[in-house]
Amino acid sequence: QRISGPLLDRIDLHITVPKGLVVASNGTQQGKPKADGNLHTFHWHVASPISNYCVALNIAPYVVLADTFTCIDGTKMPIQFFVLPEHEAKAKRCMAQFLDHVHCFEEILGPYPFRAEKYGIAETPHLGMEHQTIIAYGNGFRDEQYDWLHNHELSHEWWGNLVTCRDWKDMWIHEGFGTYMQPLYRERRFGRD
Repeated sequence: QRISGPLLDRIDLHITVPKGLVVASNGTQQGKPKADGNLHTFHWHVASPISNYCVALNIAPYVVLADTFTCIDGTKMPIQFFVLPEHEAKAKRCMAQFLDHVHCFEEILGPYPFRAEKYGIAETPHLGMEHQTIIAYGNGFRDEQYDWLHNHELSHEWWGNLVTCRDWKDMWIHEGFGTYMQPLYRERRFGRD
């Protein structure tokens, strides 16, 4: 990796965990995990520039819900949702809504910026974070009509991950656009009122 200020031009992560755990991270997984006894090593590669605060490392006994999404420019993009086994059914029910958020934001903002890698979600014990290509999601898949947290964190793929502020004092710009995207989505799907 080469570091230029807060940006890395690419990154490779090699994470070893006990068998039965899954590592969910940025970019694309390179092959199957390498087994060595009761340990498995996952290799994730990020090919596009990434802000160092957007690097994610999530480890759990995840179930992976995989799909393919057709972006507005015709690109086929892999979708990977890393969810806890006990929330698999609820996550499957929310998947269509979450992909509609992607579709709507593409209509407003242009194609998903990291379509050559993936759009991912990793279920976490904390509320959320805009990690590039794999947002942290801790809202429990409880609102099947409009999940405000997913909507907000997804918006950061454009506002925060694609367009990144130079200085921490300007983080409010990312959050401001993230907050603004929520009513834009609701207005398109549920009407102006």
